[in-house]
Amino acid sequence: MIIEIERGTEKAVFEFVKASYSRVFIDPTPREIDNYILGCEKCFVVRPLVTEAPVTSSDDVSIPKLEKILVDLVCEKDLFVSFQGAELHNIYHRALTDYNVSLSKIRRYASRATRKRMKSSPEYSIR
Repeated sequence: MIIEIERGTEKAVFEFVKASYSRVFIDPTPREIDNYILGCEKCFVVRPLVTEAPVTSSDDVSIPKLEKILVDLVCEKDLFVSFQGAELHNIYHRALTDYNVSLSKIRRYASRATRKRMKSSPEYSIR
């Protein structure tokens, strides 16, 4: 479960979730993801939401739009390792053929998400 929230509130949300669940992580590094999160059935990841991320709202709950999910699958390879390779290709193919996807939203969010990732992760490199 990934909980993306307003920057600066991570610790409070972490403590709230930690009161009910033992496997909670704040903005984990690729190494932490590999060592502690992959394969975990009931893990929670709390991390800041990238500003201007494409989200919609339902009952005062923010829900990611398809454009955000598609970008996150590419930008957060360590967290979404099971959706890489041929599976990523299939996801993109189905999304672009079956849904109305805004390429301009994808480009804008990808630019912001990539900059955030580069600032926060020293092991990140553009390939």
